[in-house]
Amino acid sequence: MVKTGRLLVIAAALSLGLQAGVATAQTVIARKLPAGSTVELVVNGVKIGSGTPDAQGDARVPFDVQAQTGKTEMDATVHVDECSDTLRRVLVADRNQAPPVPEPGCSRKDVIGVFWVKKVTTLVVDTGSPNATVFLRQGSVDLNAKPSSGRWDEVPKGLVAYGGVGLSKYRDAFGLQCGDASTCTGDDSHTTYLAGGTLWLSPFLGVDGAWIKPAGVNANGTGSGYIFNSVFSSHLYTLGGKVGVPIGKFRLYGQGGANYHRSHQTVTQTIDDITIPVNGVNEPVRGGIQTLDLKTGGWGSRLYPVQGFIGAAPEAQPGDDRPDLTVQNGGSARGATALVGEIN
Repeated sequence: MVKTGRLLVIAAALSLGLQAGVATAQTVIARKLPAGSTVELVVNGVKIGSGTPDAQGDARVPFDVQAQTGKTEMDATVHVDECSDTLRRVLVADRNQAPPVPEPGCSRKDVIGVFWVKKVTTLVVDTGSPNATVFLRQGSVDLNAKPSSGRWDEVPKGLVAYGGVGLSKYRDAFGLQCGDASTCTGDDSHTTYLAGGTLWLSPFLGVDGAWIKPAGVNANGTGSGYIFNSVFSSHLYTLGGKVGVPIGKFRLYGQGGANYHRSHQTVTQTIDDITIPVNGVNEPVRGGIQTLDLKTGGWGSRLYPVQGFIGAAPEAQPGDDRPDLTVQNGGSARGATALVGEIN
């Protein structure tokens, strides 16, 4: 809301940290006043108040435009008279009305521009500079607010927490759990959860830790004389560092470190009762329930990206002494290594 001819931004801005709020009346704040001096406020030639500076050299003088002019707002010019070491005078005048001439012994500084004074206006007037300047705010002003931070301080330091939910899928896990079962159904979950935090020691360096819950797998199969249920779940914990480059309010960073994986697979198989011929006589063989409970865990150093998290392992090679992980067809099978989430 700027009217023609109104200058709401002046050429010489005060180097102040000012914070806007909601004001209830017009106020003039005179700055850089000498200790022990007095500042007077004159509106349209009428002295309406005075004040003395605090320890920082600032004095506040409230006024009411409507009481002085009969209007709720006005276009005003601002002037500063320096009369002695102990007296300063701030003059606010309607743009269509000339301010009173300086009294003998007073020198005047005219502020360039026309200012829109409303019911909530605060005028901050620098009286100590060779050229008087004004900061106008439609609202209250906090002179103790910190100035805007520099470029390198705009990104946060300290603890930054984060989290996320996404979709993922194991490449071969469901098929490996079903094996050669004639019928196999189940659920290959796609939901992955992430929660973590980064402790930024500086704008450039941080320590990061996170928990990742990858998708799970559940398979139910039937075959000749048996049924089974297989459930697989895993967790991934990461610990590492981040090196960032602040770009304004953003930070571009890279990260790396180590991870610890933990997985749990449970297979429950029910085998039917059968009969087998022994010396020409069919002998009953009682079935039963078998349960395989496999838990694995280990550290890895290749975190970004995680490789070999799921998928078939190569066939055993001479000198390859990695442990087998599952039992299949009465023996051990390296092809199921990836079922427990091997982290290379």
